[in-house]
Amino acid sequence: MLGLALEGGGAKGSYHIGVYQALQEQGFEFDGVVGTSIGALNGAMIAQDDFDRALNLWDELDPGELLNIEGEKLEEIYGMEFDRDNVAYLLGRMKEIIKNRGLETEPIKDLIEKNIEEDKLRSRDIDFGLITISLSDMEPRELFLENIPEGKLAEYLLASSYLPAFRLEKLGEEYFLDGGFYDNLPINMLIERGYDKIIAVRTLSRGRIRPVKAEGVEITYIEPDEDLGRVLEFTPERISYNKKLGYFDALREFNDLEGRKYYLEAESNNAGEELTDDSFLELFMKIPEEDVREAAEFAGCEEKHWRRTLFEELIPLLTDELEIEEKADYRRIAILSLEELARELKIERFEVYSIFEFWELIAENYEPGLAGSRRKLPEIIRKSDFLASRLRKNPGLKLTAILFASLLKRENFSPAGKQ
Repeated sequence: MLGLALEGGGAKGSYHIGVYQALQEQGFEFDGVVGTSIGALNGAMIAQDDFDRALNLWDELDPGELLNIEGEKLEEIYGMEFDRDNVAYLLGRMKEIIKNRGLETEPIKDLIEKNIEEDKLRSRDIDFGLITISLSDMEPRELFLENIPEGKLAEYLLASSYLPAFRLEKLGEEYFLDGGFYDNLPINMLIERGYDKIIAVRTLSRGRIRPVKAEGVEITYIEPDEDLGRVLEFTPERISYNKKLGYFDALREFNDLEGRKYYLEAESNNAGEELTDDSFLELFMKIPEEDVREAAEFAGCEEKHWRRTLFEELIPLLTDELEIEEKADYRRIAILSLEELARELKIERFEVYSIFEFWELIAENYEPGLAGSRRKLPEIIRKSDFLASRLRKNPGLKLTAILFASLLKRENFSPAGKQ
């Protein structure tokens, strides 16, 4: 059986939506869906076969209405544009919240009731589960739909999302707390139910994640390599960005796309031969001597034969500056280095490129002055990781720009011999 587990994280849950859209396009069909907090709400809409409704919910979400804060003030707060007026407004809201003993839950209740059809979900042949914590007996509740009393699903979805900042209210005869304090990614619920394949979508949010008992279970994690914003950052810009990121991260996972920030297809050269690690070793070998010497001068490398300098000094320095794993091959080093140029040149990130297309876009937009000053760096900076990161502005980018300058300017040149 194939299951889907969704991590909690408030506004970060917009990432789930992008991931699931890609999974749908890839033809995945799930036998069960579980989630915590916002993961439970998204999971319920997925389980009731209402993904279009989930998309609309996130597209049309009004953060001011959800958080009961005026939209204009909310934008100023997110943008850290504090002045006397909005500070006074915030202080007033804080006094109101304290007086009411917490944030109102009515907007969230309304959102759940508008988007969840309990009868529809119960009629479908799919497992659905969520996690919350009962404050009445201080016990976690790992609940599948059949364990939730009929007519009470909306209440338990709220219970799974019940942050300490909310006004404390009884749901039925109990008080509840956000399930993220027990398990923010309830993979074990699926394992204990007999699932042998699980796709787990991370948000990297704060919250406890319990150890997974995964013997004999195939678990695929999809997670961002960057922060998804604040838990309450329900702005259209953040939601749109997170959805795109989730969509393309899922494509990377299931289509074997390469890259860290970009999404690149593996491919063959013009002769139909696979682009191997040796192909990218040859790319580095084609870097002219004068570019290697300029890069060595910029980095303050020891004097030795220029080819030795390239492979013994500059490439290791490049991998350190770009935080490339030690076991990376030349293919990955080249791709992640080129990504730095692409980011600086503001090449659209959310596209799937062939490696040749990616190279050509960089070449078309390359600026000769991109590397900036190539003055030799003081030895104390070169030897200090802290100073290197604090006192030099992106040396990995500069090294890449110097090393590939001539090749990028060469007409009709592409990696791995495609001319």
